[in-house]
Amino acid sequence: MDSCPGTGYVTFMSTTCLPCHQTCRTCINQTSSGCVTCADGLYLQNNLCRYVCSPGMYPNTVSMTCLTCDNKCQFCFGSTVDNCTQCQTGYVLDNFTCTTSCPTGQTPNNYSVCDIATTFERLIKISSFMILLIVWIII
Repeated sequence: MDSCPGTGYVTFMSTTCLPCHQTCRTCINQTSSGCVTCADGLYLQNNLCRYVCSPGMYPNTVSMTCLTCDNKCQFCFGSTVDNCTQCQTGYVLDNFTCTTSCPTGQTPNNYSVCDIATTFERLIKISSFMILLIVWIII
C-alpha cells in the first residue's frame, strides 16, 4: 500500500494506514511536524499547522498556508511592500508601507509609524515656549 485514502500515512514497514497528528489533515508521519495539509482553521508553515503564522509571515486564506511578508515588514497582511502592519528595525511605517523615512511634515511616533500628530504636537510645544519667552522678555 503506497498511500491512504483521506487522512493518514503508511510507513515503509507497514501495509496499514496510520493516523496523522490531530492538527494535520494529511501527513507524511504521525508527528506534528509531518503535516502536508492542515485541519480546518489552521495554516501550514514548514510542515507544521498553526493557528497564527510566525512574525514575517501572513496567513493565505486560499491555500491555508503561511506565506512570507516583504523583507521590510515584520508583520503584514499580504506579500507586497504596501501590506505591512509593522516594520523591521530601521524602517518606519507610512500608510502600510515600510520606508526609511517619513514624508515631509511627518515624524515617526514611538511605534515607528509616521504621524502628523507628532509634528503638530511639537509645533504646539515650540509655540508655547515662544509665547513664554516673549512674555518673559516683556516682563
